[in-house]
Amino acid sequence: MVNKISFSKYKISGKYGIIGKSVLLKNIYNKIDKLAKNEATVIITGPTGSGKELVAQAIHQQSKRRCKPFVALNCGGIPNDLFESELFGYEKGAFTSAWDSKPGKFELAQGGTIFLDEIGNLPLSLQAKLLRVLQEKEIERLGGIGTKTINVRIIAATNVDLKKEIQNGNFREDLYHRLNVVPINLPALHIRKEDLELLIPFFIKKFSKEYRNSFKYIECRALEALKKHTWPGNIRELKHLLERIVALEAGPILKYEYLPIEFHALLQSKSQKESTLTNMIENFTMRLITDALKSYDGNRSKAAQFLGIKRSTLLYKMKQYDLENAYIN
Repeated sequence: MVNKISFSKYKISGKYGIIGKSVLLKNIYNKIDKLAKNEATVIITGPTGSGKELVAQAIHQQSKRRCKPFVALNCGGIPNDLFESELFGYEKGAFTSAWDSKPGKFELAQGGTIFLDEIGNLPLSLQAKLLRVLQEKEIERLGGIGTKTINVRIIAATNVDLKKEIQNGNFREDLYHRLNVVPINLPALHIRKEDLELLIPFFIKKFSKEYRNSFKYIECRALEALKKHTWPGNIRELKHLLERIVALEAGPILKYEYLPIEFHALLQSKSQKESTLTNMIENFTMRLITDALKSYDGNRSKAAQFLGIKRSTLLYKMKQYDLENAYIN
């Protein structure tokens, strides 16, 4: 009989579409509440996949700008030569393929919020222009002859240490201080593992509905393995893993065997791991002895000399591994 837990026992809680009950997340909720009531520039730090854009969206949706656009730009996904036109737009004829004028992200976000993800990837040349936008509240299109006043809230995010980037000459210190008015640090998933018990049923229910594949239970061993995993890809990694399971496997139980092989080692006891290591060492030793005997046509003395051990030790090992009758000479 499979030891299992029903997903129905978990009361999925959270706020603003951010799932979790940990003290760390409750502090994030409190910051979102406060930031929604003002216009402070925010920088969100945290590892990849930790939910930085969700937090930015939550601040926007709870603020007075909620009816205006929320425009996201991933600074790590744009070629350097396209950055300026993406951010500030361009006029017709600004460059060879500019057949028409086009607004940039700042203009598209007018009245709302612009989210600059992976701000650490912004080229130094554009960092100066972004600083000017923060100071002057106006932008100039590429190829333009005048400026446009903008009214946007800026929320930036990064998964790198910007202070180190400043020391390395890759990020402007004055821009950092302009952006770092209110910092929010999102913890990695392995630091708030109590939230896994809510995130797992949340994603399973979501994907069960999408794929019409009902999963109602989780095997206890599977839950234990999921809790022990370090989640280097954070919530994004968890989400993709659970989606893959729901898409490919049969319900209603999320079984231990559905997890990738690397999860299985997490539940091995210390004695099991020691046993596995012992077996590997014994197999390797037996292979060395066998190869040495074969190389010297079964001559025990020469094989022992080759292996760097006494002849008596070799004979003892041969008896231990049932090799006494091998390559008799």
